[in-house]
Formats: sequence, structure tokens, C-alpha cells
Amino acid sequence: MLNSAHQQMIPILYNLFMYMLWTIFMMPISLMTKGLLIIMGWSLIDTKTYDRLSKHDRSVVVFSHTTNADFWIFTLYMLSYPYHVHHLTTLIKPQAFKYFGYVLDTMGAIPSAKIEDRNAGVVDRIVGELEKYKKFILFLSPKGSCVKNQWRSGYYHIAKKSEANILVAGLDYEHMKVVVSKHISYKEEEPVVRTFLQNKLKNIVPLYPEEEVVQIRPHDPNMRRIIDIENAFLMTLYILAAYYYLSY
Repeated sequence: MLNSAHQQMIPILYNLFMYMLWTIFMMPISLMTKGLLIIMGWSLIDTKTYDRLSKHDRSVVVFSHTTNADFWIFTLYMLSYPYHVHHLTTLIKPQAFKYFGYVLDTMGAIPSAKIEDRNAGVVDRIVGELEKYKKFILFLSPKGSCVKNQWRSGYYHIAKKSEANILVAGLDYEHMKVVVSKHISYKEEEPVVRTFLQNKLKNIVPLYPEEEVVQIRPHDPNMRRIIDIENAFLMTLYILAAYYYLSY
């Protein structure tokens, strides 16, 4: 029979074992995806950006969404920082769960609402999902899609009911980096929150600014890209040269 001290050690040892297993599995994936982001020309997340994103235990993040490429780059960043963003989640169209349900569930994704279900207790369902977590960072687009639509207020009601502070974050396709704003309290009125968020959103350049409801800051349209071709070409040459040098 195990005494009480030994019984208390079992969950500690189990968690330690799972952490080691997770580290062994995720470390090579993290290194590969960071390398891929660098080759594509995207900047890695610095300490200041991460601290802003994780400042509060509960946050609702409004992000600029104008292309499906957002999801794939977002996924690369998640895989690059698995220990930092393990409590990060997002809303995904429910149709995607039909084909990629296991992967999306593993990533912590939550099904969003179908158009016909907008008023069918969707906010309460999402809040109920979030209540499972002590900490969370929920990414969502108030437009509900990557095409130009007026903001819906669901993001605000989700934040208010789950007592989560609100901020703006997004992929800046001009500077090819993640941008994170300061937070605003969920206790503020919705018009105040909306104005604050839209003012912050103006400073993040999406891939297709014409699909946003806010006027994006002046920028060079030719600098908006998913991949920096010149950087990718040079990085590939460096990798091949290094491989050749080490092989002989």
C-alpha cells in the first residue's frame, strides 16, 4: 500500500513525464516551423509582444482577417511557440470540423456559428466552452469572415460574459510580423471598446485592406506579401551551401 506522501507524488511525476514527452515531441516541430517562418520572411515573436498578449489570464483578441492565409501563418506561429501559446484558441467555421475535427480540437479551436444560427445562443455556447479553461486567449474576427462585413457585437458579449479584457492583434503583411496592441477593459461600454479596437486595427496592414471595414494606415501595396521571395531564395541558398560544406 502506498502512503499518503507517495500518493501525492503520483500526479506530480505523471505531469513531469507528460511534460518531458511533450518537449521531446514538440521541440523539433517548433524548430522546423520557426525555420520556415524565417525562410518565408516573417519575424519571430519578441518578448514584448508575447508579454502584451499574455498580460491577463483571460483575453479576447480581435484580429484583422482578410485571407485564408491568416489561418496557416497563425498555425505556424502556434507550432513555433507551443509552450507559450498552449492556452490560445480561436473560432473556426463549423464546416472545417467535419474534415479536420481531431486536429482542430487538439489546437483548442472552437466551432463558430453558421449564418442561420447567429441568434441561437451562440455567445452562451462559446462562453461555456471558454469556462473550461482557467486561462485563455481567444482570437476572433468581428466580421465573421475574411470578406468585408460590418462588425457584429458578439466579440464584446463574449468578453463581457467571460470577464476577459480585449485587445487587437494581427499579422502585418507589410512588415511581416505579429502586432499586438494594449488591452481595454470589458467593463467599458461597447461603442467605446469598438472605437478603441478599430483605431488600433488601422495600424496593422492585412493582405487585402479593401476587405477591412476600417481605413488601414498608408503603406506600400507592393510590400504586402505572404512570402518574401528574395529572402526565401537567399535563405535557401545559405541552407544548401551549409549542407554542402558540412557534407564534404
